[in-house]
Amino acid sequence: MSPSLTDTHCHLFLPQFSSDLDQTLARASHAGVENLLVPGVDLESSRHAVRLAESGPGLYAAVGIHRHAAQAWSPEAKSALQDLARSPAVKAIGEIGLDYDREFSPRATQRKAFAAQLALAAELGLPVIVHNRKAIEDLLIVLIEWSGGLDQPLRGRAGVLHAYSGELDHALTAIDSGFYIGVAGPLTYPSSGVLRQVVQRLPHERLLLETDSPYLPPQS
Repeated sequence: MSPSLTDTHCHLFLPQFSSDLDQTLARASHAGVENLLVPGVDLESSRHAVRLAESGPGLYAAVGIHRHAAQAWSPEAKSALQDLARSPAVKAIGEIGLDYDREFSPRATQRKAFAAQLALAAELGLPVIVHNRKAIEDLLIVLIEWSGGLDQPLRGRAGVLHAYSGELDHALTAIDSGFYIGVAGPLTYPSSGVLRQVVQRLPHERLLLETDSPYLPPQS
């Protein structure tokens, strides 16, 4: 019997799935993927993710404001996320984080929205889904301090570093702070030899599988 799998990160609200979502879910089920977590990237997509998650078994949502939409953070946005998170289908706050590569929002604005949503996650008792792009040093400083103040049992399941592509010591630091490491399609890329070595040295119980669909497709 094939193991039951969970895709911990797939953006099923995107237009790429609008015409064949039912078939996509059927293919996932046939492949043994019985649970899928859909993280939002702004208020609109977070609402869509919650509607999807409430539409059938095995679907779950995360709600949050992505680093590229960080300038949309406001007291009203916080209130909207709080309302969405009341749904039993919402299992995390995310996708949130920092991106110093494509700075569609200023770094200070990103950090403000990130810190505020971490505080919201702690308030709601939810883990976080964290995006990082060329910001790991700043990211870990914030995450270590935040996770150290969490109540049990959330402290041991603080969240996941989504689509991890960094160094071993940073991954181990995150794990020591209660985080999981998300493993996605880039692990299969010919250029990802170093990443494969990093993943092999991480505790398997701290690895999460994800597709980031429709992004990061694996290569055979």
